[in-house]
Amino acid sequence: MSYYKYTQSEAPIGRHLYVLATGEWRVMRPVIDNSACRGCGLCAMYCPTCSIAGSDERRFTVDYSYCKGCGICARECPVDAIAMKPEEEYDGEC
Repeated sequence: MSYYKYTQSEAPIGRHLYVLATGEWRVMRPVIDNSACRGCGLCAMYCPTCSIAGSDERRFTVDYSYCKGCGICARECPVDAIAMKPEEEYDGEC
């Protein structure tokens, strides 16, 4: 399991802040169909690990290092632009 240890200046409250790379636990991964996506941002808003980020062009990407494959983004997408796919299909891809 990997983690990132923030410095004291980055995490002034408390002693240390650790962020686990929870993507190693994932069984399913979200795949965004950008041609169907309307750019509403609900997926990013509801993602519990903040693994989905948008760009200025309203295109969203998933940071698979932290995505744990819970599927909340796919359930919240109003146009079904996110599909949950088995991790085995991507065998080591990020």
